[in-house]
Amino acid sequence: MRAVGAERGYVAIENNKMDAVALFQDKLAGEDNIDLVALRTKYPQGGEKMLVKAILNREVPSEGIPLDVGVVVSNVGTAVAITECLTLNKPLIERVVTVSGSLVRKPANLLVPLGTPFAAFLEECDVDVDRSRPGHHGRSHDGYQSAHPPGSGGQGNHSHPGFEGRRDDGSS
Repeated sequence: MRAVGAERGYVAIENNKMDAVALFQDKLAGEDNIDLVALRTKYPQGGEKMLVKAILNREVPSEGIPLDVGVVVSNVGTAVAITECLTLNKPLIERVVTVSGSLVRKPANLLVPLGTPFAAFLEECDVDVDRSRPGHHGRSHDGYQSAHPPGSGGQGNHSHPGFEGRRDDGSS
């Protein structure tokens, strides 16, 4: 908050994660300028514009960004990356990727090096590629459409030999 000059902060957690809500209530006790908000579980609740509306009741213009209405939104992954950069001098070299859906036999959150090909996610999560088709990559509100199935060598498929299928909890 100091870095962007914010006087007030909000931590938003969906209300189906009450253990996380309880943890943050404890951690934020005594913080007068940070509010914890338990949001109704709704997909896609995590989009910046949706969060700004749900928490502050402000409308971000359709072609705008939250900063246009005086708000900075950081998700957990970004906050962790900034903290690791500033405290550990660690560059951004990996991200958590969620693989889920009706064709995914082993849904997971995977901690993967940047540049990992879609094919690696498909294999690790046992995706039924025979029934898959070209489609949407990314979150529903800000991903992109592709004419290539994930992992087929099309858009967004960059090889990275270091992927070992490590899950974000450190297991494989």
